[in-house]
Amino acid sequence: MKVLIMGGSGFIGSHLVKHLSDGNKDVTVFDVQKPNQNVEFQSGSILDASLGDKIKDIDADKIVNLAAIKKVSSQNYYEAFNINSLATVKLFEICRDLEMPLVHLSSTAIYGTFVYEPADENHPINPVSLYGLSKFLAEKIGREIIGDTNVPLTILRPTISYGPMGDDVVTLFVKKALSNETITLVDNGIYRRDFLFVSDLIHAINLAIDEEVPGIFNVGTGNGVTIFEMSKVIQKIIPNSKIVNVVGNGKEVHQGAIDITKIRNELNFEPRYSLEQGINETIKFYSGAGKPFLHL
Repeated sequence: MKVLIMGGSGFIGSHLVKHLSDGNKDVTVFDVQKPNQNVEFQSGSILDASLGDKIKDIDADKIVNLAAIKKVSSQNYYEAFNINSLATVKLFEICRDLEMPLVHLSSTAIYGTFVYEPADENHPINPVSLYGLSKFLAEKIGREIIGDTNVPLTILRPTISYGPMGDDVVTLFVKKALSNETITLVDNGIYRRDFLFVSDLIHAINLAIDEEVPGIFNVGTGNGVTIFEMSKVIQKIIPNSKIVNVVGNGKEVHQGAIDITKIRNELNFEPRYSLEQGINETIKFYSGAGKPFLHL
């Protein structure tokens, strides 16, 4: 099976390329940046006017779309919405026209503040961040484009993913602890999240590729953990970690556990890493004791 990974040179893409290649899948990465693995590479942007022709020439069996700008602000929102929304919608059109199965990564950021917990796939959509809004627009319009066609479309909504090479609060705290820098908690770290180790997200994406079950699926652990509790796990493994508290600005999003019943039942997904196990693997990586890429 030949899998085309859009945006395959980033954090999640690097782990996915490693996993699929080890699993004897033929992988092509489409990205503006060359991947750090020896796989087929097509240089380009999801914004390219000739994107459809390039994808057609690659002649993959399935596409996984990871292309996105995660950190969206007033400084880059135009570029972010072009990539996260408009160009992604174009990709949906291409997949429809080529009858190409697509696995698209959205985000639980589209839910905004949770009104109930655990939040399932029917949770109200109310993104409070520009990133969440950009992901929702792509998902909403893309689903309309695919519509009632026979093109298999699987949308995954992962929660916060962390791990080696990540750019998230867990990985940031781990790197600070290892560097003997202070871990700073906002409002005593009372805000809850469902932290997903990257290997478990890769496991979910691989299942979506292999099973080809259309639909929308949350991806997480099903457990809500406060930022404070997460930091104490790091401190347990690195006892000299320093933790301080600061007062927040009131803009922190309240979330928590997400419901993963649907992906369990339809894709047979089960998280394999507890928070402590995932943090331990992340610590080993950044302390030099771990492998460059995790074997899943």
